[in-house]
Amino acid sequence: MALHYRDAVWPEARPEPLFEESCIAVCSPEAAFARAASSGDFRRVPLLHLSNRPQAWAAWLDDAALARRPANALAGHRFDLFTTLVEGVRCGLGAAIVPTFFAQRELAEGSLVQAHRHVQQGTQAYAVFVPGQRAAEAGIAAFVDWVRAEVQAEAPIAGRR
Repeated sequence: MALHYRDAVWPEARPEPLFEESCIAVCSPEAAFARAASSGDFRRVPLLHLSNRPQAWAAWLDDAALARRPANALAGHRFDLFTTLVEGVRCGLGAAIVPTFFAQRELAEGSLVQAHRHVQQGTQAYAVFVPGQRAAEAGIAAFVDWVRAEVQAEAPIAGRR
C-alpha cells in the first residue's frame, strides 16, 4: 500500500490534492523480451528498479495478477532517479515500473513501449501543502491555482482523472 499525502503529519498544514499517480511497465521496443512481456510472461525479463521504490515490481505484478512472474521481483539493477532508470530502459538493460506521466514523451516518440497493457492505479498521490494560517493569502491561493491549472493542462497526456 502506498503512503498517500493524507497519511502525512504536518501540523497546521492543509493538503490541496492535485492527482493520483498510475504506473506502467515500460521497455525498449527492440528488447529481446518485449514480446514475452507483452503477453504477460515476465519470467526472463530483466527488472530495473528505482532505489526508493524497491517493491514497485512486486506490487505491479500482484496488481496485474500475472502468473508467469520472475523468481525474484527484487532482483535487478537499481537507479537513484527516474531519469537514469528510463535511460537504462531505453538502452535495453531491462524493463521498469514508472509513473505514466513520467514516460509520456518517450512513449510518444517510440523510444519506449508499454511492456504490458496493465496500468496500476493510485500508487502515489500528489498535493500542495498550504500552511493553515496562510491559506487565505492571495499569493498562496494564486500559486495553488497555478499548480492546479498546470496539472489539468497535462491531464489528457498523463491519463489522470
